[in-house]
Amino acid sequence: VVFDAHRAASRTNSEQMVEGVRVIFARKGHSADQVIERIAYTATGAGDMVTVATSDHSQSDMVRGMGGAVISATELERRMIEAEEELGRRVQKYAK
Repeated sequence: VVFDAHRAASRTNSEQMVEGVRVIFARKGHSADQVIERIAYTATGAGDMVTVATSDHSQSDMVRGMGGAVISATELERRMIEAEEELGRRVQKYAK
């Protein structure tokens, strides 16, 4: 997950792991879009598959142009809800 710097004074990207999710805050003077583009470029250049969740059309075009996949923010939310529901069903099944 990548966020814009928003009032950050740091000259480097700030990263942390939150419950297994890598969270990046863009450095001062840079946008989340720039960080996402760099990550996508590096990953696709190494032959890795990358999927970006964004509803920004220019960001989508950029990522697709690099060979990455794009889903909308709404689709990401839907998938997360679906995964949470599936996890709940599995817990109930094995808790009996």
